[in-house]
Amino acid sequence: MKFRSMKIAFVHDWPLRETLIFEEQYSDDLKIDLAYKQELKAMGAEFIYILDADLNTLIGETYFIEIEKLDEDLSDISRWTNKNAVYVYSTTILPKYQNKGFGKILKSYFLGYAKANYAYVLGHAKENASIKLNKYFGAEIIREERNWHGSGETFYFYKIEI
Repeated sequence: MKFRSMKIAFVHDWPLRETLIFEEQYSDDLKIDLAYKQELKAMGAEFIYILDADLNTLIGETYFIEIEKLDEDLSDISRWTNKNAVYVYSTTILPKYQNKGFGKILKSYFLGYAKANYAYVLGHAKENASIKLNKYFGAEIIREERNWHGSGETFYFYKIEI
């Protein structure tokens, strides 16, 4: 199937309820509900969305928070406190748009945006496409996490220096 050419746009605000479509891409153990997304935003998390500007529809999202504002017990994160680092919760592209370069476009935009204020990007990426995307941008794998949050899936804790 040939993909039509389109204009894309990046926005930093979108109704969070509509972004739950991205959570459908994850196992039940890894989905984040609306209340938690709202809580993250209230704690200072920033959200970036890539849109099909012609149709004003979502393609992908990424969201992140400064390590000092992180209210979770993620092992090894505390050592990044006061090191100008952010934790990326998600970089997700809807299935219709996957394997078309939108993940690289969104990650590139995010890294350029983050570079103005941060030195490190930390996160957990799933085996296969997600970790490949982060490695493309120079991610260093710090640790393998088997059965991440009881999902039965392997994720990798990574660091990108920007």
